[in-house]
Amino acid sequence: MENPKLEPAAEIPFHYITGKLVKLDDPQSLIMVAHGFVEIIVNRMVEKKCKTGNKIVNDHRGYPHSTKVLILYEIGYLSDHEFRLLNWFRSLRNDFAHDPFYKLTEDRLSLMAHPDFRKPSEFRMICIFVLLELFMQHVDTVGPVFDPAKFPEGGKFRKSMPYFVPADKRRPADADPVAHRRPAARLVVSFDP
Repeated sequence: MENPKLEPAAEIPFHYITGKLVKLDDPQSLIMVAHGFVEIIVNRMVEKKCKTGNKIVNDHRGYPHSTKVLILYEIGYLSDHEFRLLNWFRSLRNDFAHDPFYKLTEDRLSLMAHPDFRKPSEFRMICIFVLLELFMQHVDTVGPVFDPAKFPEGGKFRKSMPYFVPADKRRPADADPVAHRRPAARLVVSFDP
């Protein structure tokens, strides 16, 4: 029996991505797969938000991933938090890519807002939260890539997620009742001093 051909990214629903991550156990595989999807998201943002987006996306040597993220930040499309989050995530991917024996430690995850997410065993959830934040905050732009039937080109969609961290697990800054619509990764990653 022939193996089924993998559909192009434009045909894959977002839950397929999180399903891929749930099947992975080791942090090196998790970061490589998750960051691959981050790159798809960033490329879509560049294509849609930059005048010469297609040229930028297709010139990998002249415009590496870090430059695309910087461009999106400079034009005001990415928030300060998203910019720092993507750079941290890219740095972590590079650690794994350039050192096959790299070990994820609690120290490397020290910027996690909640102590439970500073454990390497929770790295899968961190990867999922990073993807969810990018997807939910920019669903108008990236939604059609992952599920064109649910997110048609040019549609308007709700850009928030319900606040799902139990009250007894929230950081003091999260106790504000208005915080119920904070992006997913902000619940996990804190760049506050």
